[in-house]
Amino acid sequence: MIVPKSVVTDANKLGMLLFLSGEAVFFTLLIMAYIYYRGSFARTGPTPEELNVPLATVLAVLLLSSSVTIWISERQLQRGNHRGMRLWLLVTVLLGAVFLVGQGFEYAQLFAEGINISSGLFGTTFFTLTGFHGLHVFGGLVIFSIILALARDIRGTHSSALETASLYWHFVDLVWVAVFSVVYVWTALS
Repeated sequence: MIVPKSVVTDANKLGMLLFLSGEAVFFTLLIMAYIYYRGSFARTGPTPEELNVPLATVLAVLLLSSSVTIWISERQLQRGNHRGMRLWLLVTVLLGAVFLVGQGFEYAQLFAEGINISSGLFGTTFFTLTGFHGLHVFGGLVIFSIILALARDIRGTHSSALETASLYWHFVDLVWVAVFSVVYVWTALS
């Protein structure tokens, strides 16, 4: 892995990359477990066909849009536009929050159909994988909310906190691409 010099010289970014390396392994194992047990879902209880693929698609678009909005927030700061940085950071938080509310809505639908984490291999792997991802989204929203609350103290055109949190957020969005592809797209195509 080639790491840019600017990352190596910023201890916060380097620490985040090391943390995300461990998280990448964990998510990879969760996704592999989902794939491994997918063939057993039909024999052990509910199946992925119960999923709300259209809702998940809208939520995926919103979450991926939040990667664009956090990028715009960083660019606004680099241009010295602190107000623009705060606005786009707020939009990022709102998009992430809508994603979590939508995920909660999908969970409620599945619970109403009797599907939960203990209702078979599908429920166990689905709720573990998407719940762990949702926890990461929530963590990102907390971090961004703190940065937003302290944003008036940011001086100049650089914020290591914002840049480091953005690395985390892009990782969370990238993981969602993998989760969405394996869980929802694969279901829609089968």
